[in-house]
Amino acid sequence: MAAAHEAHGEEVEFLVVAAAVAQDRDDVRRHIQRRPVVGRILWDVRGRAARAFEAPGTGYIVIL
Repeated sequence: MAAAHEAHGEEVEFLVVAAAVAQDRDDVRRHIQRRPVVGRILWDVRGRAARAFEAPGTGYIVIL
């Protein structure tokens, strides 16, 4: 994702959706501190994105 952002970051917007499936906001903050990500981070409180894309409980990338 970092390489894609470096190559195309001026042309597209990168959104990171943190889905509230098994973690809370503090868990997500700690993860991002340990492993920084590029793009804007959105918090999916109701887990709608995870259900819509049938995302597993682990990291999952969707390119639209």
